[in-house]
Amino acid sequence: MKRNSPAFISAPIGRTMFLSALSMLPGTIAISGYNLADTYFVSQMNDWRELAAMGYSFPIVMFFSFIFSGFATGVMVSTSQAFGGKKRRKASHLITAGLVYSFILAIFLGLLGFYFMEETFLYLGAGNEVLPGIRKYMSIWYLGGAATAALGSTGNNIFMSVGSTRTAGIMMLGGLLLNIVLDPIFIFGYAGMPKMGIAGAAMATVIAQGLSALVMLGQLHFRYHFLTTSVFCNRLMTQTRRLILKFAFPAILGLLLIPLGNTIITAILARFSDKAVAAVSTAGRIELIAFVLPMSLGMALMPMIAQNYGAGLYSRIHQCRRVAMRAALILLVITGTLLFIFAESLARIFTQDETILPIMILYLRIVAPGFCMVEVHRFATFFYTGCGHPIISALLIALRIFGFLVPLSFLALSLEWLTGVFWARLTADLLAGSIALYLARRLTKKLQ
Repeated sequence: MKRNSPAFISAPIGRTMFLSALSMLPGTIAISGYNLADTYFVSQMNDWRELAAMGYSFPIVMFFSFIFSGFATGVMVSTSQAFGGKKRRKASHLITAGLVYSFILAIFLGLLGFYFMEETFLYLGAGNEVLPGIRKYMSIWYLGGAATAALGSTGNNIFMSVGSTRTAGIMMLGGLLLNIVLDPIFIFGYAGMPKMGIAGAAMATVIAQGLSALVMLGQLHFRYHFLTTSVFCNRLMTQTRRLILKFAFPAILGLLLIPLGNTIITAILARFSDKAVAAVSTAGRIELIAFVLPMSLGMALMPMIAQNYGAGLYSRIHQCRRVAMRAALILLVITGTLLFIFAESLARIFTQDETILPIMILYLRIVAPGFCMVEVHRFATFFYTGCGHPIISALLIALRIFGFLVPLSFLALSLEWLTGVFWARLTADLLAGSIALYLARRLTKKLQ
């Protein structure tokens, strides 16, 4: 612990930032790996109903994940500030309370989701042929997966908050690899296990996440000595809850705005055609490739900012901004250019449908030049959250989605101009990113 933690507040900024990003790269890849693994193995059953059940389950699982991630951000930022200020006892209280509260939140939301499961998926349009598969998968996920996902998300954020990004990356990747091993065993009934089908995918996820969470708790207690029972008094529990929620509520709100905005854009695209929806959703998966490295950099950025803020090292925060923003611009100008050039080749990997391909290629080539400002915008929200202004972070996200993207997309819809929806995305990215870049620069200069 002593070897890792001071790096964020003492070691050279550029080197520390990029080494942390590299250590988080496996974790970044693992973030979406659970669902991809489950979907792949379920698809091998050659039953469209089971695959459709996975499709309906994914948005709900992601919705819960956004809530857990937002709460974990609250724990991470408050812990990072305490740790940066060399308040180890306070950090221990925040870590212990954060894990307890995340578990309670997950149990509550899991039971709520289980109770309203039928109504939820009927509202989403699930038919009678698909509902049995949804019940099998989501019953297990609601009653077990929610809690293990919340603990895993909070635990990984805690490791990042104290500078142990390598541990966080290993934990995330280890859980994914275990899930990949367990999936075929439970789904197809290997190694003497009964064949569980889609329920086996949920069971594999719960066990993998659960074992990962147990290892994480063991590390926090026996290796880092962060878990403490002294926090379990009314005064300390109230203090830690208030401090965590100060950052958690805006983070949850900001994260939930993203799928809400995506839902609205999907509805707008559906007014043009189902093929437009299919093309853009498939192109979106290709788009994610461009953000893998910057996302890894961003995962280490927020705790680094918060630690330096807690330590009062404001000039280092200003340097962090310069290094991070330049890295985002350079990386995504390069990847955006490559995606623009090879858009057709990449699109053909995912589909050979000649009616969808032109839309995918057009979308990728229009939005690619704005990738750099998407990440600049995201990094700017990290600076405001890490420096104790989480509300402004949520407002910046709202500005991009509901200030620019949604209104401009509705304008394109009113003109019956599908390409205009893609130009709306580019315009929103450039405008929101430019405003965020200016505000982040102003923030760090004021701190100095």
